Amino acid sequence: MKRIVTLFAVMLMVLAATVAQAKTDSTTIKTTIQCSSCEKRIMKNLPFEKGVKDVKVDVDKQTVWVAYDAGKTDVKKIKEAIAKLGYDADDVKRDAKAYEKLPACCKENSGFGKH
Repeated sequence: MKRIVTLFAVMLMVLAATVAQAKTDSTTIKTTIQCSSCEKRIMKNLPFEKGVKDVKVDVDKQTVWVAYDAGKTDVKKIKEAIAKLGYDADDVKRDAKAYEKLPACCKENSGFGKH
């Protein structure tokens, strides 16, 4: 009987540890970021989205790499969060009002170049 109880307790602990582990996924999203100001805006806001664990921005490639907890968010929600900041995110179009509020250097074809 003692063995059965001990075995059952061990199985419960293993099961609990397995369930508790968060599945971390990552994705790279093509965006319309233009400059270091865009990078700062993404880095300032995206980490506060639920489930986002890490963010890296590459202005030259116009990409945002995101590591996230797949149990709390998904790629679609991350793209929507980027779009709400005023940038296209793969197939998700930017929020027009947010885009209009961006500084001129952050808008496409602004002529400011990367800075």
